Amino acid sequence: MIKRKIAYISGTRADFGLLEKTLRLIRSNPAFQLQVYATGMQIMKLYGNSIREVREAFPDSKIIPSVFKSDSSQSQLLFISDLITRLTHEFTIERPDVVMVLGDRIEMLGVAIVSTYLHIPIVHIHGGDVTGIVDEPVRHAITKLAHIHCTATKKSGECILKMGEDAWRIHVVGAPGLDDIYDRDVLSKKETYDFLHLSDGQKYILITLHPDDKEYEKNVQNMKIVIEAVRSFSLPMVILYPNSDPGGRAIISLYKKMRKIVLLYPHIPRRQFLGVAKFSSVWIGNSSAQNIESCSLHVPTVSIGQRELGREHGKNMIYVPYTTEKIKQAIRRSISDSSYIARVKQMKNPWGNGKTAERIVQIIQSATIDNRLLNKRLSY
Repeated sequence: MIKRKIAYISGTRADFGLLEKTLRLIRSNPAFQLQVYATGMQIMKLYGNSIREVREAFPDSKIIPSVFKSDSSQSQLLFISDLITRLTHEFTIERPDVVMVLGDRIEMLGVAIVSTYLHIPIVHIHGGDVTGIVDEPVRHAITKLAHIHCTATKKSGECILKMGEDAWRIHVVGAPGLDDIYDRDVLSKKETYDFLHLSDGQKYILITLHPDDKEYEKNVQNMKIVIEAVRSFSLPMVILYPNSDPGGRAIISLYKKMRKIVLLYPHIPRRQFLGVAKFSSVWIGNSSAQNIESCSLHVPTVSIGQRELGREHGKNMIYVPYTTEKIKQAIRRSISDSSYIARVKQMKNPWGNGKTAERIVQIIQSATIDNRLLNKRLSY
């Protein structure tokens, strides 16, 4: 039997954590031959060398040595141009049968561009979602390049349909980030507190803030506003480094000056991260995980600014601007309003209920790779 060659390029700690179960299922399927690649943040010391986790799970993974060399928009463009050049060479030689891409990162756009021009079918996961920054048009651009769409929600699928994609290409599979939560692959409470070196049961606040391209000049000042608001509650702060978007390194520099008063992590492995999120008193930031995973972890969440504005969310989400008093009000409600906390514990996640990996694998296995799949036209 000729195995179908599947390729996945991971650019961040986040995308790998979301798709690790899917990748493991593909590897274990006798119909497939999997090749995992790592690039970008995954191979950068600044972000915790998370390539170690990729290599631990997939020892035969390969590195595409493209990195972000500075904290600017120009660096993003130089990165994607280098990635396209290197990946074109790699895919021309290895010639995968199917390439998977996830979400809206610039790495995924580069992979989609290369695959399109080499006539390799693209499976796009998490297309059709709405966000508040440059990631949204990038996500939609990837959608228009992709051949099969594995959406997280019905609403996202409807969005893709309105973009002129054929209905038969669209599959609502749920969010892959929920699979390990429903599989109970999360640290216990004791393990989490041991990991953080905190006293058992002590309240703490988790912060995952990324740069916002719409407020580029204000990113550092906005972070200071958040920290000021959080410090007023005199609770431990667990802070995870931002991603590599423009402005991220300036935020990291700010965080490093606060090492003595916060628990600062360049990277937290997926299983540990889910535990840290689950047992936090409130999760503050502007990351997609807040919208998606937090619902199934039943943790009160405060989303700040425009970065995730417009994305589907659960009843645990409070949206606020970068103002000290609004942030404090939202935190106060999240940790003190017993009726609100009770509703959070009982809410349903709009992003699905697990088993997404199995659905994605089945879709890839049953797909017919022919001219009908590859030759895309508007459906209207």
